[in-house]
Amino acid sequence: MINLTSFTLKYTTSGDSSVWPFLDFFESAPNLRKILLHFATPTFDTHTGRLVSLEHLRRMDIIGGNPSPLLNHLLVPVSAELAGPFHPPTSCGCLWQLSGFTIHVGVREICPTIRFGGPDGHITVVSANPQPNTTCRVFESLAQVNPSNIEQLTLTGGDLMERDGCIGYWVLFCMKRLRTLTILDCDNLSRFISCLVRTDMCPELEELVLDARLEGGEFDLPGIMEVAKVRASMAASLKSLKIGSRDIPLQTSVSGLKRYIPHVECGPLLALESDDTDGGYDD
Repeated sequence: MINLTSFTLKYTTSGDSSVWPFLDFFESAPNLRKILLHFATPTFDTHTGRLVSLEHLRRMDIIGGNPSPLLNHLLVPVSAELAGPFHPPTSCGCLWQLSGFTIHVGVREICPTIRFGGPDGHITVVSANPQPNTTCRVFESLAQVNPSNIEQLTLTGGDLMERDGCIGYWVLFCMKRLRTLTILDCDNLSRFISCLVRTDMCPELEELVLDARLEGGEFDLPGIMEVAKVRASMAASLKSLKIGSRDIPLQTSVSGLKRYIPHVECGPLLALESDDTDGGYDD
């Protein structure tokens, strides 16, 4: 199978299947670039320590089933794109062992994505199984990727407060090294940002980028002012705030924030920049 570049397997016979034959096959086809497993993932793993490198892989789609038993044995290049159930395994070869990485989270309609960017490339993980409450599911996935090391985070789309019990607040609380937080096209922005009034929430946060357009003209500027004021008084002050908005009164009113934040911007150009942000997943 040395020349094989694409492999599709669908609807295997029901019942338990071992990860071992999959690993044997992938080792025999080292030049695979595209893999599709449609209700065909192995269901149990009785072996440990074996790793198979898919160094030429560009895309893997896993639809149905639990991908963890298989992914735990695969070394996937950081340039690959993965689509599958939206709960990354806690151990997955080299997949989640990135340092100094940035994360872009997109929740468009009911299909969330997480894109990891590191010094050596990018990984995109996409939910192949659309489900409700996607914003909270994104946070649940982030909780499995050691959020204490995240330095930059972008949230695109979705409702930040979409249900009681969403763990987004607690995941953000764990991001002790977060320096840049960008929130674009999200509902309930003001309610979510209000948690930053606590100085033990993201204590190293320096830059905040917000898209105010979904607030329906009711952007909570006093709330943002309170966050800036409290953080400045407790040696956790922001250095930069950018607000994307075409609202002229808001553009004028933000000048008061400069008492607490050295660099403040608000204008339509920032809103246009957020329109260009790719929160989706292209083939």
